Amino acid sequence: MKYLKIVVIFIILLIVIFLGDLFFNSDKGDAPSIHQALKISVLQDENYQLRLNDVSIADTYPSNLKLDLDSNYYSINLYGEKDDLLFEGKVANSTRMYTESFVNSSLKSIEEGSVSAKIILPEITVFLPLYKKAVKVNFLNEQKVVKLSVDLTKYPLKFNSQKENLCGNGICDTNENFINCFKDCRVQLSEFFKKAAP
Repeated sequence: MKYLKIVVIFIILLIVIFLGDLFFNSDKGDAPSIHQALKISVLQDENYQLRLNDVSIADTYPSNLKLDLDSNYYSINLYGEKDDLLFEGKVANSTRMYTESFVNSSLKSIEEGSVSAKIILPEITVFLPLYKKAVKVNFLNEQKVVKLSVDLTKYPLKFNSQKENLCGNGICDTNENFINCFKDCRVQLSEFFKKAAP
């Protein structure tokens, strides 16, 4: 009887692992390219007008554009062939420079307060997830008005077809899961059980 319980537990464990692999790899067809990013560089003038500078593929990871910005930003939307939204994020369009209080040695006094100046970024470069089916990138201002639309079909973008085994780099990549690369994806296993719990 004890042997039967061990066999049943083992079979259940195999089923869970198999289902987990299916669960974590179910969207592989829509997954972005591994270790490559769509690099888009735009130039910005003092009136917040955008002009495309460069579109290329970079051998790097995408930028973290899931920022919680409430002002001075552009929304970036990446669209697929059927106008489906593949990715959305935000990037700052300006920054602030602060100067603090200081001692004025010639007047032997302390200037109080803090002064800030808004600086418009002359160039904005983003690294977006690289989807083979991506066709368009839109930059929108805070009022959701499209400031720049980039038609990706006009650029010869070369995808890396190489399937590298990068297990052990500390990153759970698109083609990895807790079964084929446990050392990078062990967090997936705990997330799987959290989702499976009632």
